[in-house]
Amino acid sequence: MSRVAAWKWAWAMALEHPIVGGGFGVFVLDAGSIPGRSGWLEAHNIFLSMLAQHGFVGFGLFCCLILSVYRSCAVIQKRVRGREELAWAADLAGATQIALVAFSVGGMFVSIATTPFLYLLAGITVGTRSLVERELRTTERKRIPAFAYPTVAQPAE
Repeated sequence: MSRVAAWKWAWAMALEHPIVGGGFGVFVLDAGSIPGRSGWLEAHNIFLSMLAQHGFVGFGLFCCLILSVYRSCAVIQKRVRGREELAWAADLAGATQIALVAFSVGGMFVSIATTPFLYLLAGITVGTRSLVERELRTTERKRIPAFAYPTVAQPAE
């Protein structure tokens, strides 16, 4: 029940400081060592941890990052569908989505919000999407014959 109490405390902290939260020091190293301050060692939930530490603004940005990475992986998979030479990108995007879901679900009971794992997944996704888009642009240029490009009309004399 101490987890549930920590979650309630984190929610109350977010309501008390809704814009910017309580900061990184809201979860103190030793909650009983600071006179007059009650607190918890950990939130044991990545979402409530971000909410208590950074308020609703930081929580919104955190959720947007998670959703953006997931959506970008879906876009990668859609763009490379049917292209055998880019099958690796679809596989990597799918694996990244699975890792993101595992991070989000696992983070519901563990305080791992500030670990670099989420940011590594974001970096992998950005890099993969950049490579895919560059390869698709290069492939499109090769498929269009040179005479298909529009030319500048010469003025009549």
